[in-house]
Amino acid sequence: MRFLPLRHDLVCRRLALVNAVGNLGGYFGPTAIGLLKGTGGHAAGLGFVAAVLLVAAVLALKLPALPAGPRDPEHCQAG
Repeated sequence: MRFLPLRHDLVCRRLALVNAVGNLGGYFGPTAIGLLKGTGGHAAGLGFVAAVLLVAAVLALKLPALPAGPRDPEHCQAG
């Protein structure tokens, strides 16, 4: 089942990149919150999380939209 016209090896690399970034965030996020909480309280740690979330949202909105490709009627049928 293909959702986008991408080669299999490119899809695998992109999924691996997403997984790697998620793993890095899982390590550095709690570390940063713990360090900031120790110096500035809970508000500093949560403020950092809010700032990172805001930056991520702005970057996501700046991404170009994917062009609409040809639709395959075989995959668009319900059921």
